[in-house]
Amino acid sequence: MSAIFYLGSTNSDLTGGREFSKYLEENTETAGTIDLTIPSGTAYGDPSYAFTRESIPLNDNWETGSITVKVNITDAGNARGFMKVSASRINSTGTVQETSAESGEQALDITGVLTFSIPSMTWTSGNVGDRLRINYYFRSNHHNQPASGTIETGTTNTAVETPIVIDPFDAPSVITQAADNIQETSARLNMNVESLGAVDTADVFFEYRVRDSSDVWSATTKTQVTAVGSHNDTASGLLEHVEYEFKAVIEYERSGTQREEGSLLYFTTNKGAKSDSDMCTISSIETHISTLIAANDTIITMLDTSYVTSGISSATDTIVLTVIDEGVQDTADLLVGYSIERSVGTEFAPGEEWDVIAEVPAKMDYPRVPTLSGETIDEHILLTTD
Repeated sequence: MSAIFYLGSTNSDLTGGREFSKYLEENTETAGTIDLTIPSGTAYGDPSYAFTRESIPLNDNWETGSITVKVNITDAGNARGFMKVSASRINSTGTVQETSAESGEQALDITGVLTFSIPSMTWTSGNVGDRLRINYYFRSNHHNQPASGTIETGTTNTAVETPIVIDPFDAPSVITQAADNIQETSARLNMNVESLGAVDTADVFFEYRVRDSSDVWSATTKTQVTAVGSHNDTASGLLEHVEYEFKAVIEYERSGTQREEGSLLYFTTNKGAKSDSDMCTISSIETHISTLIAANDTIITMLDTSYVTSGISSATDTIVLTVIDEGVQDTADLLVGYSIERSVGTEFAPGEEWDVIAEVPAKMDYPRVPTLSGETIDEHILLTTD
């Protein structure tokens, strides 16, 4: 389909424009502005520029036709400005290959959208790396007084509508495949590089984290690929008996680094062998909680020493541990306690954390149990009755 670009707010890697040198973006963005200070003198000086990114349009996409350029005047300044536009095909280093005729002139004396029509141009086939450049010419209407004004960036009111046909980009793709060779602290992650699309090389890797968490993604080392096929890598340093989510990722260069992702898949690490020393009773868990609270008294000040309660629910066959602080007074900053409920025989994996919650008691039904104030439980804990 015919390409539409938008005057962006980001400075281009190519320069030379008098008032500005911006990118022509393929998508709209948050509205911005460019303040114009146009030198005095009634003749047009050097233009300002807006460039597409490298290799856009592709060399076989240049088409005969006119180009329409919109400019939104958000502040007419001293109402002395005039402008006109033209278009150029430039190579990757900014050298002009050909330029269209100029549009008609319009005054920048009131706010609103101006539409300029660049006369029809028979563009020759471009070369790899060529770009479209819109040339914005400004002048003052007075020989010794400069002109001023403000124009908008980023919105549909800045559109550059071209007859140039941009073929849909054929992006690379990857398929996430099931993990295997799952151990206590590691797993092999698998993917299939389904297509490289329009690129010759790309980097592939995996991202993984604890399932349904807001943790920052961990990533395996990037590997460059030049052909489709299978790829795998090992995620290591994992927690025992914890469920993880992971996805395949492929990165490639097209006007900067782009990426495509496979779907999320899941795996659970194995349990390690446990000894009698790993078995913790309700009493020992209470002691551990007490230690955590004592170590974090700047976070929660305990004014009542009988703050750990526990019990066995015969109705649900669960162990309930509740930690409360009846002495907390600054409820705006501190939460009043937390509790957990787990079935008898349920295991806490090392490194898991407990969640601090506002209601006491409360039931938590998700697989991770955080510790108070970022502390972690280092030992394996298996809930048993005393």
